Amino acid sequence: MEQTKATLETAQALPQDQQAGALQNLTGEHITGDLLTATIWGYFAGLQSYGTIAASQAEMIDLPGLSYGVFHAQVKVNQLYGIVTTGVSFQGLNIDIGHLRHIRWVKDDDPASAINNKPELTQNGKTATQNRWIAYNRARGQHSSAMEHVVPEQFWVDRNQCRYADETGQIKNPALPDCGQAVSAVKAIAIAQQQGQKIYTITAQNASTALAKLPIGGSVGQEIRNAVLSGKEVTIHEKPINAFGWSGYGYAVIDPETGAGGYVIEGSGNGGNLPAFFLGIGLTAAILAMLAIAAMVPGGLWIKFLGGLGLTWEIASITFVPSNTIMYCFEY
Repeated sequence: MEQTKATLETAQALPQDQQAGALQNLTGEHITGDLLTATIWGYFAGLQSYGTIAASQAEMIDLPGLSYGVFHAQVKVNQLYGIVTTGVSFQGLNIDIGHLRHIRWVKDDDPASAINNKPELTQNGKTATQNRWIAYNRARGQHSSAMEHVVPEQFWVDRNQCRYADETGQIKNPALPDCGQAVSAVKAIAIAQQQGQKIYTITAQNASTALAKLPIGGSVGQEIRNAVLSGKEVTIHEKPINAFGWSGYGYAVIDPETGAGGYVIEGSGNGGNLPAFFLGIGLTAAILAMLAIAAMVPGGLWIKFLGGLGLTWEIASITFVPSNTIMYCFEY
């Protein structure tokens, strides 16, 4: 990754007629594979590693199933008199986990066992094992959402160039600007709560009163209403947040019968967002170089246009992309 970054920066500094020669040994795999694919692999590796620990502590069986997601750079088309030009502005990075699947159940489902013989586990009419399974699914879902802001930060924010608090709360690099932060659904809800916003948990039981008071309109409001009316549980904050260069809603849509569901940030599907402004300077330069000289790379840098003027992009039945945005999606 460091070698690819150095090659890109060297080529960018050369006169235009010399750039192709400097890039002759680079392929699209060198650029996109190293910088982007490693992040999504890191997400799934971290998720599975944590699952091993969590399952052991909760006395659960937790086996990963076929899952998929995408990590990609977001760019905005530059327009001149309403006409799309070849120029783009780098907006940031987005991780979108379209589908997570696991095979899970309790290790001990004997009703007579001590672990299942607790009154609080059977108060809602379900068995103790069902309630343990549901609670575990909820906990893992919240963790998987948190990973959507943690992993991009770990891969893309250079802490040698910014100010941050370590695990003990001690401030590191106090003279530097604050480190960038990404946003996920659970982080957006936490930020809203810190700001003093109301946090709505809407279910079928309180839907008749809660939906009438919900001050959220547009596509997000409609998505929430549809989910609640279909029996899902929705947790959302009352108004958009503006944090770390990102603005919008974060919310969770949960199936109360299983504890599984989607953790969504507005505009980015089931995932997290790291704005370009907060990326480490060196990595931002590398991505900008990648986009600027992509067309010159022999062997092909496969760029898939997933949007355009008047076109939207749909993932996991949630459509959120501004009509003037193009996604450059690097897929492997």
